[in-house]
Amino acid sequence: KTTFFYEDTKSTYVTCYSTNLHINSSEEVETVNSNPSGIAYVMLNGFFTFIREEETIYPWTVPRIFLNVHSPFVPSTSPVEGLFLEKNHLYILSIQM
Repeated sequence: KTTFFYEDTKSTYVTCYSTNLHINSSEEVETVNSNPSGIAYVMLNGFFTFIREEETIYPWTVPRIFLNVHSPFVPSTSPVEGLFLEKNHLYILSIQM
């Protein structure tokens, strides 16, 4: 799902790609059995993206992509919370609950 938010410090709109986001939505919440049949590892989401240059933001001098993992019901204060990722790098995110 693609949404946009206004970034006050840069006076510009930023593109946000999200999954399972329900802040202002009545859509059904996606759930996954986190331990089916005793399996130790379950992959909830996987993303492979190609981000175009015009979709990156410039928090300093290098174009970056912003990653933020948060509750689907609580808005993020992007880009205050989260991580800036560099283009053309591989990142593996493992969250244990």
